[in-house]
Amino acid sequence: MEDETELTEPPFETWFRDVVELVKNSGYSMDIVAYKGEWIDSFSDGLTPENALSKRIVH
Repeated sequence: MEDETELTEPPFETWFRDVVELVKNSGYSMDIVAYKGEWIDSFSDGLTPENALSKRIVH
């Protein structure tokens, strides 16, 4: 049986952490992920972290 007291991370948090790692590993300025709220629409639209970052870099 699973431990019901174990906390699970909300899906957006996991997704956003992946975006942050992509930014770090790509050498982009961390300013791009300074405000988490700017990424909610990309998550809601079903974009992968990679697609969301590509879309953000182009614009």
